[in-house]
Amino acid sequence: MLLKFFEKLILKDLGSPFPIGRRGSPIDRRILIRQEEMIEDIRSHLNFLLLCRQGSHKHLPDYGLPDITQVYQNLPDSINDFIKAIQTTITRYEPRLNDVTVQFKPETEEDCVISVQILGKLVSDCANDVQFRGLFTSGGGVNIRNA
Repeated sequence: MLLKFFEKLILKDLGSPFPIGRRGSPIDRRILIRQEEMIEDIRSHLNFLLLCRQGSHKHLPDYGLPDITQVYQNLPDSINDFIKAIQTTITRYEPRLNDVTVQFKPETEEDCVISVQILGKLVSDCANDVQFRGLFTSGGGVNIRNA
């Protein structure tokens, strides 16, 4: 649930917890806002990271993924190596996620060549599980979505 900008401004000044959930356990809404923002930042960074190709940043030659056209040409044999490359890259360059696992998911969407599910735990006090879906398109594009 995304809060409106006005609500974010108001909640910065409120220190009282609000009851949330079936049991009415008090959770400070500011923590939820920060977690939502962190998850969105991670999703955005994953989009950039997985769209980047290795060697495109001189100071970080292994930042990003290998050339995806080679992966597409060698499908289905290359899928396991590609999944491993995604997992290694995320583990190395997204420090806000722990216990990252990447799984291949069959996809029926048009223009999607490879679909993956990315699972991990937030590096925070709550250590909540997060889940993203990555769609790799025929044109070399990447679309990371919240799952």
